[in-house]
Amino acid sequence: LLFVVYTLFNLIIMLNLLIAIISDTFERVQDSAINARNYELLQLVLEYRQLVGDHGFKRVFLWVISARNEEEEDDNDGSNHEWNGRIKEISRLISHSQREVKQHVQQKIDQKVDSIKKDVKDVREEVTNVRQEVSKIEQGVLSKLEEIKTLLQKPDKSEEVK
Repeated sequence: LLFVVYTLFNLIIMLNLLIAIISDTFERVQDSAINARNYELLQLVLEYRQLVGDHGFKRVFLWVISARNEEEEDDNDGSNHEWNGRIKEISRLISHSQREVKQHVQQKIDQKVDSIKKDVKDVREEVTNVRQEVSKIEQGVLSKLEEIKTLLQKPDKSEEVK
């Protein structure tokens, strides 16, 4: 009985290990599939060019090989049914998290900038008010100085009597 339980347990562990190895291999093949396809297309175009020559080559419609933008593929509405694997899924989640963090940080920065702009506006208003008060005080001091000058310029009546 113990032997049967141990054998079944061992079988389950080995099958799990086999599945993990196969999924990792599949993931590596999927990652290199696009590059391999583009490389093979390029080799085919070069081979055709060698066979036909430059003159006949100009009349042939060529495939355009371009890299796909993975962010655009990830932003689709789920129409990409290809199995991505763990590494691509983690990469997609990281890039999605980076976009969210970037948006959040940008919102915080915008809020801080707005707050600073408001504070600067308040400080400018206070500076304007202080300038007005200083100019009023300055005018008052100047008027008092004028009064003092006029009083000093008037001959003192007590001195005239002597």
